[in-house]
Amino acid sequence: EAQGEVVVRSAPEVALRVALPVGISFFTFESMSYVIDVYRREIEPQKSYFEYLGFVAFFPHLVAGPIVRPRDLLPQLAGPARWSSAEASEGLFLVAIGLLKKVVIGDYLALNLVDRVFDAPLMYSALECYAAIVGYALQIYCDFSGYTDIAIGSALLLGVRFPLNFNAPYKAPNVVDFWRRWHISLSTWLRDYLYISLGGNRRGKVRTYLNLMITMLLGGLWHGASWTFVVWGGLHGAALAVTKMFQDWRARRARAKDPSAPRRPAPPAPGFSWGRLLGVVATFHFVCACWVFFRAETFAQAHLMFSQLGTLTTFHPNLHPSILLVMAIGLVSHFLPDRLYQGAL
Repeated sequence: EAQGEVVVRSAPEVALRVALPVGISFFTFESMSYVIDVYRREIEPQKSYFEYLGFVAFFPHLVAGPIVRPRDLLPQLAGPARWSSAEASEGLFLVAIGLLKKVVIGDYLALNLVDRVFDAPLMYSALECYAAIVGYALQIYCDFSGYTDIAIGSALLLGVRFPLNFNAPYKAPNVVDFWRRWHISLSTWLRDYLYISLGGNRRGKVRTYLNLMITMLLGGLWHGASWTFVVWGGLHGAALAVTKMFQDWRARRARAKDPSAPRRPAPPAPGFSWGRLLGVVATFHFVCACWVFFRAETFAQAHLMFSQLGTLTTFHPNLHPSILLVMAIGLVSHFLPDRLYQGAL
């Protein structure tokens, strides 16, 4: 205290600088799945600690996935080394496709559109903000699935096959189907080890919807220690619960008309229909709206993006034809029939 004034000195800040290993979350998920599967007696414990370490530390998928289950990877690592020219050819093709997704589409859109608009949304029109949100949906898909393609291709070159991790998620006609297609190894991991452990759908409807919310909230938190990620997970959890509620209602109506109808709704039928097209468009835009919270560093930044969309302004001097061309390539290639991909192998 000096001359009637109180001087408050804050405690010195202590910064804990810890270098986390690359891929720490995937190490953790791999180890947890092994321990839980052994505890549930779904797999036999490994007799060799080095084989277990080989499973956890198999490098191709540790940076960005896919999360490979022990029952899928351990038998391949335990067997003799194998080589197949057909699998090697497929592996090189996947590595090339992954690099094209990541560098040509994902990085280009991030550098020339997405980062600029999200950093200062008030400088852009509603149309440009909308293009940036769609561009980010393409960027994050091309980043994640591109890394996954490279990982699967690299593993094939070593004689190991990883499961499919992305299956054209923006083709999904509802949010449930989206999570069957997006980061499949993560969504199935959360389902098997978190959602089912919470009780799944075995404890009534209300508890089922609550379990979906808890699972997706924790799934959002897994992506980063930020409330924006939690909101992203919560929005998807709420959408999953509402979709499940609607599907249950439709199944009850169908059983009321026909008692032999299945109790669980069937997956969306393939093929074109106007209802399916409407569902794809609505689901895509819901997912894009959720991506805003995933990309924004703060709620204020997300609010600016949405408020700028509300201005409905359409001037677009920043939408260069090359940007639109890359976005068109990303969208069109995403919706191409699977048989074209199979024919390219």
